[in-house]
Amino acid sequence: MAVPNDKLEAADKSAAQIQITAEQLLREAASLSKYDEPITNEEALLTNEAEIHEYKVKKRKDFEERVLSKPHAGRFWIEYGQWEAQGLDFRRARSVFERGLKANYQNVEIWNKYIDTELKYEFVNSARNLFDRVTKYLPRIDHFWLRYALFEETVGNYQGARSVFERWMQWSPSIKAWMSYVKFEERTGELQNAREVLRRMTELHRTQEAYMKAAKWEESVRNVDGTRYWYEKAVGTVQATPLTESFFIKWARFEELQGDYGKTTAIYRKGLEVLGAGSILHGGFVNFQKRQGEVEDVEDLVLTWRKKQYEAQLEKASGYDYDLWYMLINLEQQLYPKDPERVRRLYEGVLAKKPKSDQKKDWKRYFYVLLNWAIFEEVTAKDVNRARSVYQCLADNVIPHKKFSFAKLWYLWAQFELRICVDDVTPARLVFGRAIGQYPNHKIFKRYIEMELKLGEIDRCRLVAARYVEHQPQNPRSWLALIDIELLVKDYQRANRIFEIALTHKGIQNREELWKHYISVESNLGNIQKARNLYERLFVESEHWKVLQALVEFEWKTAHDTERARQACRRAINLCKENSLDAERAAMINTWLNLEKALGSPATVKMVEEQIPRKVKKRRSVVAEDGLKYTEEYTAYIFQDEPASSSSLAIFKAAQKWRKQKEAAEAAAG
Repeated sequence: MAVPNDKLEAADKSAAQIQITAEQLLREAASLSKYDEPITNEEALLTNEAEIHEYKVKKRKDFEERVLSKPHAGRFWIEYGQWEAQGLDFRRARSVFERGLKANYQNVEIWNKYIDTELKYEFVNSARNLFDRVTKYLPRIDHFWLRYALFEETVGNYQGARSVFERWMQWSPSIKAWMSYVKFEERTGELQNAREVLRRMTELHRTQEAYMKAAKWEESVRNVDGTRYWYEKAVGTVQATPLTESFFIKWARFEELQGDYGKTTAIYRKGLEVLGAGSILHGGFVNFQKRQGEVEDVEDLVLTWRKKQYEAQLEKASGYDYDLWYMLINLEQQLYPKDPERVRRLYEGVLAKKPKSDQKKDWKRYFYVLLNWAIFEEVTAKDVNRARSVYQCLADNVIPHKKFSFAKLWYLWAQFELRICVDDVTPARLVFGRAIGQYPNHKIFKRYIEMELKLGEIDRCRLVAARYVEHQPQNPRSWLALIDIELLVKDYQRANRIFEIALTHKGIQNREELWKHYISVESNLGNIQKARNLYERLFVESEHWKVLQALVEFEWKTAHDTERARQACRRAINLCKENSLDAERAAMINTWLNLEKALGSPATVKMVEEQIPRKVKKRRSVVAEDGLKYTEEYTAYIFQDEPASSSSLAIFKAAQKWRKQKEAAEAAAG
């Protein structure tokens, strides 16, 4: 029977000997909860020891099945061991981890979690034993050595940490590992020990990175002499791989901060001498010189280095790399602008290196480098006699005119003579005359005619063009050059006579070019009927459907005669039909359709649209050149006016009608 609340009274109302405060209760709760783990829903339902035991047996059975099925899967062993540790059964937890390591002792994750578990529950000696074992079995994994050393340092065992580092260094680890040792000694205040470690590191790793790390550390502890010592030692020691820009830049910046500008300049110069004109190093030196007020020295140094590089590359190419010659000559002009003899010696070196091939494409770069020689003598050296000598040398002794020539040589030479001999055109004409005699090229005739036109010498232009026709009567461009002169002076009758003479020449090539030009001239002059006659003459000569297509365009857009354009369309379509040119016929129908859309009525547009053929894909057997047979796909055209296509067209229309009826029925049902 419950006792009423008002009957409950304390037996002794005096103060207790031991007082309990709220802070004490919180501290005890925190200390007891250190080993507490999150409770799963399943564990929360357990009410007595028997149920807990049964749950653990079941859980262990599940874990055992998983680790036995996949013994090399480290995560199963880790989950198993951590679960046992959560239950504070450390003997079983260690047993599980050890079994996992026995199955795969190289599994880094198992070792890490095993060590983490021991450290979590403050088993310091057990963790130390694990560190000893893992560094013995896996000595090449720096992670464990570093954790081991930090562990000993954390527990205050500095001598033990130093011992771990020494054991680690016996395996000749990376620079990063050595620097970890250095920083440990720095944290303990043993700077001399740290410097000894740096010395050992640089003896093992004779690389730029090692020396830069050592210099950076000395700079961090504000030891100027030590920093400078490591930079200087790197220059004389590192040989396997060249020092990089970053090394010289950091060294130079360090010396600049110390106020030693002379040494800074020497470092930049040394870097440019070793590495060349790298963009970052060069830029750093330029900025430094700007701060000091000296920039020209930097540019000269860079150009000198480039010159050495070009000379070395030319030597490797045996002097036949004309691009290198070109760059070297330009560089020499920049370095020695007042000493043309140095540049001339280089050009003479190029002259001696004639290409070994007889192909014109192999001579182009060689020729253009030497052509720059003549320009250099005229423009830079102001020596016109030497410039003329260069042109003569190229024309007389260098270019093999019997095999090929360069029109630009003769043109630039003639232009040079015009500039020099202002009141006398004869030297320039002599150059062009010699060019025509040795190399009667279209470009030479064109340039010669242009020169005489600028001088206003029309009769001489006619003479040059006539010689062009004499040399190349089969070339339509020679006739057109002569015709263009007559058109320029508006002598249209003479131009027409030349057109007619050219068209009667049987050996002329590409006659269409003459016809097109002739028709274009008459069209531009407004002679519409004569242009029509020329189209008809051209069609009679060629019997090609494209002539009629051009006639359609002419009647449509130039003569503005729609009916004649329609007639030309019909003629072209009939011609294509007679010659079974289906694709061309379809193209002409499209041209006609465009014409009707632009100038016709809806009725004429509909009439032409009805003639548009239907495209179908077909296959045909083809025999290749090697005798193999294969099938190719091609586009065929079905025209409505062809009897052979009437049956297939009827079938096609019936199929279209059936499809429309089916779609309508489905739409009504839906």
